[in-house]
Amino acid sequence: MTAGQFRLTVVIPTHNGSARIGNLLRVLAAQTIEPTRMDVLVVDNGSGPDQARAIRASEAFVALSARYRATILQVATPGLTNARIAGVGATTAAVVLFVDDDVLPDAGCCDAALRTFDAAHVGVAFGRVYPAYSREPHYSIRKREGILAVNHRLGDDQIVWKAGDAFAPTIGAALAVRRQAFLDAYPWQEPHRLLPDRVGTRLVSGGDLEIGQFLARAGWWRVYNPAMTVHHAIAVERLRPLRFCQLIVGIERSRAAFEDKFEMAPGAARRRMLALRDLAAIVLATPFWLFSRDGPRGWLYAVVSRIGRLMGAYRPPGRD
Repeated sequence: MTAGQFRLTVVIPTHNGSARIGNLLRVLAAQTIEPTRMDVLVVDNGSGPDQARAIRASEAFVALSARYRATILQVATPGLTNARIAGVGATTAAVVLFVDDDVLPDAGCCDAALRTFDAAHVGVAFGRVYPAYSREPHYSIRKREGILAVNHRLGDDQIVWKAGDAFAPTIGAALAVRRQAFLDAYPWQEPHRLLPDRVGTRLVSGGDLEIGQFLARAGWWRVYNPAMTVHHAIAVERLRPLRFCQLIVGIERSRAAFEDKFEMAPGAARRRMLALRDLAAIVLATPFWLFSRDGPRGWLYAVVSRIGRLMGAYRPPGRD
């Protein structure tokens, strides 16, 4: 079966996103993929009572609905993982493309995503994510922009991971899955086995990486397809030092949880030992850091990242 024979559903998880989702919906209305091959599902995830109504009544949603079938699914249980699972369960399309509500896909993104699955072994595909900063960030943030779900430096060429035990950075800003592979290989019926991914104020992440790894362990290939290009809108609030430090800690602790689950790195004791070694080296090199291009902010972010590693992996709610 080729991309010309099956269909794509774009799933957009959103939490209280009526004020920001409009730009994405307008861009989706201008995709090059034929209307018969794509539909859009907005998963309103644990939002306020009027959010779905506001999205449905918006000019952007009306314009999208004029070209593609567009629906809204309300899911009471919060968490990005729950939203993704609900989205997959609500469609019969062969391919599901998860798109964050603060990204803008290029016109050919959805068509490129679907065509990636012409290769029968592909179970997961993820796109090239450029930053769209509301204000040019300090160098210390540009250097670490992977924390903001940006990966454009992966380059212009497609990359394929065939080995199930290899790590692939399957970030969720534009993440496509073969629906049947997701249902067969991902433990969606056992939520206790999954990272909840962005629930309330907790900065647990990594649900997108888990999807890729579970499918890879079942024998499916993962593909980085730079033709699946999106631009991630990054608000200035996320670039403030305190907020960025919080993101760093969340990423480090989530990474530890992911590594422990899939046994992809040394154990917790060795991880903490290495973090202590690095932290000591950073402190001893403080003068170098302060007068480098990275500057005091870079020094702070390096220290905070090691502190996050020392804190260790996230555990289920109530046991942190």
